[in-house]
Amino acid sequence: MASKAPNKDSEVASSDVVEKSLTPAMQATSISQESPSWSPSPTSLPTTLTRSVEILGVATDCWVQLFGDRILFGVSQLQGKVGTMISCQVEDSGIIDGNATRFNIEVLLGKRDDDMLGVYARRILDQILKLRTSLQDACPPILLAISLKPQTQKDPVMFNGIIDTV
Repeated sequence: MASKAPNKDSEVASSDVVEKSLTPAMQATSISQESPSWSPSPTSLPTTLTRSVEILGVATDCWVQLFGDRILFGVSQLQGKVGTMISCQVEDSGIIDGNATRFNIEVLLGKRDDDMLGVYARRILDQILKLRTSLQDACPPILLAISLKPQTQKDPVMFNGIIDTV
């Protein structure tokens, strides 16, 4: 079956239907927003802190971004490359004992077979928990982006230096 090309009358009629379904306020808004500003509001931007340090002679970049629903941490020894992305969450068990905290660490992207990166994530999350003012304060989910040089990754002095920096 051959399709007919739409004529101008049918195009006008369909646009009239759309315009008639809009309220006057919506029409005024759609007309006045012909060239909207796409720059974000300063209040919607995350707070970002960065630090570059040298640990055992290795340049290490660390950054943190505070979002409304989570915190993004980054540690890179590979010129700012993101590396492995790890999701870290704390799940309180509801038991009155303060030691009944469960950590949920999940590799989202990158090296899934490297258990040491999970240790870094767990320890960074533990540091954040120490900053809580009370046990009732919820800890937001953490997203950790980590890329370390293979020769320094398992060094205990490097580990402690990175944890202290973050």
